Amino acid sequence: MKIKIKKDKYQKARGGKSTLYWILCEGCGKRLYLYQKDGGGSLYRLYIDRIMGDKERDKVIANDKLITCSCGEMIGYKYIYKKENRQAIKLFTKAIQKEIYG
Repeated sequence: MKIKIKKDKYQKARGGKSTLYWILCEGCGKRLYLYQKDGGGSLYRLYIDRIMGDKERDKVIANDKLITCSCGEMIGYKYIYKKENRQAIKLFTKAIQKEIYG
């Protein structure tokens, strides 16, 4: 998979710095998504447009509101982040781990 960092108004609004993370299930450790995190701070939500890979992103979009891992661990739920009018996944507390890509 060819990785291309998205450079847009959201990245610029968060200081122009982005980091790629593997998002892993806390329960089984499976890699769920490769995710572009813009700016610093904690990870409370995953913006769907920042999930890398068309297949992974399409699977989230087609999924029901509740997002789960194949092991049954509940990861979060889909919603519209109203402040930016963007689709996102609100993460459940301690549902994921993250590791820097690369």
